[in-house]
Amino acid sequence: MANPNDLLMDQAIRNILNLQGFSNAEVKKVVELINSQVLSKITNATTTGLLRSKSKSNISRLTKRNNKIIKDGYTTIYPEYKGDLFELSRIEAGLTVNALEKSLPFSVNFNLPDAGTLRAIVTSEPFQGKLLRKWWSGLARDAQDRIAQQINMGIIQGESVPNIVRRLTGTSALNFTDGAYKTIRRNAESTVRTSINHVSNSAREHTYEANSNVIASVQYVATLDARTTDICAGLDGQQFQIQEGPRPPMHHQCRSTTVPVTKSFKELGFTGLNEIKSGRRASRTYTIGKGQRVKVDTRAQVKKIQDVGGTAPAKQTYGTWLKKQPKTIQNKVLGKGRAELFRDGLPIDKFTNNRNMSLSLGQLEKLGV
Repeated sequence: MANPNDLLMDQAIRNILNLQGFSNAEVKKVVELINSQVLSKITNATTTGLLRSKSKSNISRLTKRNNKIIKDGYTTIYPEYKGDLFELSRIEAGLTVNALEKSLPFSVNFNLPDAGTLRAIVTSEPFQGKLLRKWWSGLARDAQDRIAQQINMGIIQGESVPNIVRRLTGTSALNFTDGAYKTIRRNAESTVRTSINHVSNSAREHTYEANSNVIASVQYVATLDARTTDICAGLDGQQFQIQEGPRPPMHHQCRSTTVPVTKSFKELGFTGLNEIKSGRRASRTYTIGKGQRVKVDTRAQVKKIQDVGGTAPAKQTYGTWLKKQPKTIQNKVLGKGRAELFRDGLPIDKFTNNRNMSLSLGQLEKLGV
């Protein structure tokens, strides 16, 4: 068996990959709802309204109608989106406990945060300075402002109705990337990805806190590739006390996570056991003293202690971790063509791709450990 903290590090990096897959699926789901519940209705309402009249009074009515469509649409989408985050918090707490159970060579009773604590992560814990509902209502207001602004600018410049509508939808020549809708979708994607990172990491943190008798500290783990920010690269590998120090998300669309560092066997009450050094393999039979060997299965021996310690996991980047994974995982992360180049020696920081894999909540729960 490997060093427990090496196993936990491996799980943490795998969790980054799986969360990216879930984020991809959730972004697709939310954007499709915004398209159907909001943007398609705005296109129809704007086209019909402008064809009727471009008078000041009619434009005012059109703006009010569009604002209502946006507000009602985002209000309708929010409960489903929030429900997925509730479920994510439960899954992440469970996966963290599973990882801890599998990392230690002896039995320990681990605790899960209560349901109220996990729900409060979504409803009552701010990320990037605001609560989730504030971020969501802000998306709706931003969409209202952008759409009204583009319509008014088109009218002031005397554009035709099709041209004004193209200000919203974008043009086919640029693959519809030059309209207001593109920015609205991109802002929603950023909020969804950031909120998923927040819920995931907070659920893990509360699980660490519930098991502080076993966990010594918390290590920051960044996805070290070409898209890693200086903030996260600088924090990668640093250790902090539970509920202290910086935690992801440190910025929008942050992909970093954390990993628990367990206390040493000595600190956990196993004074006769030799510690497993990072990178070294060992069995479930441990040496005590000179030549005396014993099997360990001592749930009752684990006791709460005050000392902070633990052997930090071996330094491992996203690239070094990915090299050890099977081809199927590498292909999912990078795409088949890029994965071939990666296996041929091209460094991970030369290309990245986190959008090839999509995972449902159920798949995330199965693949987490």
